[in-house]
Amino acid sequence: MSSMSTEKKKKCDSETNFRASVMPLKQYLVRTRFARNTLVAAMKKRAIAQDATKEEKNKLGLISGFESSSKSLEKVYFQLGSKKKQILIGLIKATQTHGTTSITQGAAKIAFEHPDCAGLEFIAFLNCGTGGVKIQVTRKDPKTGIISMYAESKDSGSADLANPNALRILDYVPSENMNIGEVDFFKDTEKLKKSVNKFLTEELKLSEDLPIYVLVTGTLRQSFEKAPSTGKNSKSDYDNEMEKYFAILYNARPFTSLLPSPDGKTPRWNWFVTQEEEGILEFYGGMSMYKNLCSSNLLDPVELLGSLGIGKGSTQWMLNLFNKLKLIGAKVGMIDPKKLTDELPNAVEKQFLVLRDEFLEAIGDRNYVIALKSGATLLIESEPELKKLLLTPLTTEEEEMPFLLEENDAQVVNTVQTASA
Repeated sequence: MSSMSTEKKKKCDSETNFRASVMPLKQYLVRTRFARNTLVAAMKKRAIAQDATKEEKNKLGLISGFESSSKSLEKVYFQLGSKKKQILIGLIKATQTHGTTSITQGAAKIAFEHPDCAGLEFIAFLNCGTGGVKIQVTRKDPKTGIISMYAESKDSGSADLANPNALRILDYVPSENMNIGEVDFFKDTEKLKKSVNKFLTEELKLSEDLPIYVLVTGTLRQSFEKAPSTGKNSKSDYDNEMEKYFAILYNARPFTSLLPSPDGKTPRWNWFVTQEEEGILEFYGGMSMYKNLCSSNLLDPVELLGSLGIGKGSTQWMLNLFNKLKLIGAKVGMIDPKKLTDELPNAVEKQFLVLRDEFLEAIGDRNYVIALKSGATLLIESEPELKKLLLTPLTTEEEEMPFLLEENDAQVVNTVQTASA
């Protein structure tokens, strides 16, 4: 956790040029295509080399997130007709005091507005994806009402993390790509309890009664979603296993307990959030962060049209069309880099075509932002040279030149090389 004070964090945000990270879709596509042929191609070559280091190999997932998101948006670009210039891409993943684009930011927005959390300044979340349990504490500023990430303890993919996605549960078997051995259920719960207590009470000095809301996603969630409603290995059986897993934390409860029940009577108590719910929460998180930045005059006024998130096990692109959220989703993620790069662009194109007319009508004559998050931005954040390239505005020549289909890639690459010389 950062020891930076709240005031220093605010100063850090005020000195960051967030405006440069919101760019025209064409700029993003031209720059990412050039990057895929140069910087990223070199990274990929190193990652698959026989003598590649562990760090270099681990970049394959991030590279696939970058490549698949940019190729997916290319597919969309060619369907936009005269609306192409009205779409902006936002690369702001997180801020110090204005929130993040994460599922937890969206969950916190709902939680702080719920009667069960009235008057609270802090709420903790366990974000349980394929990479392990992230312990995240959110804060609602008593003066401004702005919700932000207060502290986070994570090392995604580390064997030291508790991880329900790494357990053999019912008919769920962890993916071989996770590179883990056999994980003991009860030892993992003890690991969870130890890490939660250490972070929340020992390091942050927060109350032991602080409410903790749990969101289980990842590849385990996929098995839950496929499970039958009744019979052997049903959805309720999966929930019962999670009930046992989190019982070691007396103040932990499912995040879904804050959501309206389908029948309006029986409270929800599902430890898993569905892929659609995950996409909705990511959209709410992005909307909250962009709204906070605009209200602090750190961004020019913009409206969020959608958020594109790529996780280790799944991909969600949530679109807000006429105040109705529509999901473009795929059961592929960074845990399988080749499958993600090969399958996501076509999956996005196929689903987008169904929504295309509604999408174009919803845009009207206004400009909107699509926020990229998680796997779509992780490589950018970790590579300063790549980020600098993407933030470079197009030249007049590039603006006038049409963005072409990939088979004409050399024309675009040569133009960018000339402009960058």
